[in-house]
Amino acid sequence: GEVVGVDFVGPLTTRYGSKYLLTAVDHFTKFAEAYIVPNTTAETVARVLMEQYIPRHGVPQRLVTDRGTAFTSELIQNLCRQWGITKIQTTAYHPQGNGVCERFHRTFANILSKIIRKTKEWEALVPVALAAYRATPHKSTGYTPNFLTYGRELRLPNSCDWHPPGNQRKPVPLKLLLEARQAANRCLQQAWKTQSERINQRRTPRQFEIGSYVYLRAMQVPPAECRKFWSPWTGPWKIISKSSEVTYEVIDKLGSRRQVVHINRLKPAMVQGVPDDALVEDVDLPLTPERTPERIVVAEDPSLDP
Repeated sequence: GEVVGVDFVGPLTTRYGSKYLLTAVDHFTKFAEAYIVPNTTAETVARVLMEQYIPRHGVPQRLVTDRGTAFTSELIQNLCRQWGITKIQTTAYHPQGNGVCERFHRTFANILSKIIRKTKEWEALVPVALAAYRATPHKSTGYTPNFLTYGRELRLPNSCDWHPPGNQRKPVPLKLLLEARQAANRCLQQAWKTQSERINQRRTPRQFEIGSYVYLRAMQVPPAECRKFWSPWTGPWKIISKSSEVTYEVIDKLGSRRQVVHINRLKPAMVQGVPDDALVEDVDLPLTPERTPERIVVAEDPSLDP
């Protein structure tokens, strides 16, 4: 596929400990793979891509991942350069950036949950769940992932559409497959347009100037904090660059921490006129103005001089 999203699911419990699923979804056909792996290392990702995904599906033009260490590693970066793959990374704590994978995970989990009898038997049923997903028409395209990938529907074991050997169905002509792909592409474009309009209706347009200060919303409660009294806003942070229309790069006051974050995690910090070295790092909101005690200057008593 031209664009492929890759992500991890897990850890998942098995009889022999915890394992993970490494998923890969073609953004156009929605054809998905799910590989059972023992860990989430860069070496595992590279091995699956080289030994399983690429030999079967070819080298994608673009690879969409989150910013997990396995995907941002030097190993994966080098492999992408070697294979001519454009690497696209979503922002942290913003799963919508890899929404195709996220939606597949929800659908796949729903299918898997319906056929699993015991929790620890899920490994053997992954291929069955994948077959069911691939044979189901996708809402965005109107076609099954199987048809858009292979140009035909696969006959599954539970299919009642049985044809005797002497009456085999003919392959779908190439012209019909191309027409189906074009129709699927139109459906995808319309789905993306509808989704964008729906999101934009709820979103308040905002932009941040380079050099301005913002508060950054943390997504995890620190172990030592009480969730009930914890405020997620940290900062102020300084905007140092605009990575895209919806992402900014921010830096802390010490210049030691940089992050590329989605605009949804930022809000303006009213710190105009405050020098950089006066900013307090990781200040929790809401901030309430406190009265600063007046400075008391004690004059020296001349009589105390030796």
